[in-house]
Amino acid sequence: MGITSFTITDVEENGISAVVKKAIEVAAKGTATVYVTLDVDVIDPAFCLAQKYPDPAGLTSREIVKALRVI
Repeated sequence: MGITSFTITDVEENGISAVVKKAIEVAAKGTATVYVTLDVDVIDPAFCLAQKYPDPAGLTSREIVKALRVI
């Protein structure tokens, strides 16, 4: 269906910078701009206690800052 997703395993194996670069490449294909949002559900609950559905092994605050710098 043309959907691309990246998992925490992708981040662990390839690093956040590589995953973000690939995500931008996929998202920007055929477009002039890309709009980026951050859903708190992706953040590890240790770094965002106010999550509605906290699941372990999310992104760390350091990974999020690094991803935003790559973007």
